Amino acid sequence: MFNNKPTQSITLLYILFGLAGSFVLIIFATLVETTRLDLAITLPNFFQVQSDTVLLWIIDTTPIVIGTLAGILGQRQTNMAKLSNQLAYRLEEEQDLIQQLDKLNQDLESKVEERTQVIELRAKYLEAAAEVGRAATSIYQLEELLPKVVDLISEKFGFYQTGIFIVDHQTEDAILRAASSTGGKRMLARGHRLKIGTEGIVGFVTDTGEVRIALDVGDDAYHFNTPELPNTKSEMALPLFYGGRVFGALDVQSTEENAFSEEDISVLKVLADQVSMAINNAILFEEIQSNIEAERKSFIEANRANWQEFVSASDQFGFKYTQNRVLNADQAWPEDMVTAMSSQEIVTPSSDYPVLSLPILVSGQPIGAIRLSKAPKQPQWTEDEIELIKTLTERISQAVESARLFQETQKQAAQEQLTTEISTNLRKTLDINTVLQTAAREFGQTFNANEVIIRMNPDEAK
Repeated sequence: MFNNKPTQSITLLYILFGLAGSFVLIIFATLVETTRLDLAITLPNFFQVQSDTVLLWIIDTTPIVIGTLAGILGQRQTNMAKLSNQLAYRLEEEQDLIQQLDKLNQDLESKVEERTQVIELRAKYLEAAAEVGRAATSIYQLEELLPKVVDLISEKFGFYQTGIFIVDHQTEDAILRAASSTGGKRMLARGHRLKIGTEGIVGFVTDTGEVRIALDVGDDAYHFNTPELPNTKSEMALPLFYGGRVFGALDVQSTEENAFSEEDISVLKVLADQVSMAINNAILFEEIQSNIEAERKSFIEANRANWQEFVSASDQFGFKYTQNRVLNADQAWPEDMVTAMSSQEIVTPSSDYPVLSLPILVSGQPIGAIRLSKAPKQPQWTEDEIELIKTLTERISQAVESARLFQETQKQAAQEQLTTEISTNLRKTLDINTVLQTAAREFGQTFNANEVIIRMNPDEAK
């Protein structure tokens, strides 16, 4: 509220000045009239002049008139002063309101800027998470995945160092498998490892399965100082889980103190889960690939052994076409055929006539070779001819493999039929001696054995 006391004193002041001026005028007029009448200036003469002069009577009324006018003027001035005070008060209120609005506007701008930064940071985090997710779905080689992940996290979050540790339960060490910084790569090259539960923040995390944050590494008892990373001020490690068990840790380091906010922690936890999934997918893929490769090698070895056995059991698996006749091939192999089998490549030896040798492959393994030669002075083999011969050779390999499998199937069927027949004959009687006699006869006849002995009394063998 404004103060009206000064405005009230203005009216009184105007009245006092008006009255004072009126009395001065009366005294002055009385002095003038006394002087005009040549009277001495004394108090009695003043009263005498006042009583005898009509004009002075009129002048004597001026205090009333001037006092009234001064009062009216003073009241007007008082009202103007009140109005001025009110306007000043309103202006002060408006200035206060403007200041409040300015402050609110500054606060709003600050909050908008802060929110914008949060949104931008969240967008950056989401971008980083998406990048790691894409890497997880597109990279299945562990040695390629791990460096890609640490480089992405360091780039998107601006970390000084990002590393991934994998637990070796036999040695109870957490072994550094990927690092983003130059110093971290030197640590990687020297085989940096931390003892689980006793060394470093990573050791704590891989032991407890809990997130560990050191906002000031100088004050953290678990921080493991390494000469390759001298600028680390803050560090955070997050566990990597598979099936509820810790198998590693994601370690991030910053050159600033108090570098990790709640937003960082939340997003990095999600990233750690993605990294865990990506690593386990890569490990599972490598195991599957390893099993497939082992199965493939086993199949190849088994197939090779089957072919060797198959060929060894046969008297002749080689033929020669010459002069419109098909004959058994010679025992000795031409050198170029041997070379074609060992190298698994087409061989065209130097000769007086065009010669071409190709390996016959089954499941990538050589089981034979084919050699074609033209008459002397005939043109060399053309590309089209070679391609056609390669195609026909592949068909030959498929055909002989199918024939071998068919013969093995027939052999197994015959063995099963023979087993069934012998079993049937053995079941025709319940007499033990008859069963043994039948078994001896069937074995001898079936396998063309010179002698078959079956004994059933173990005590006699002692």
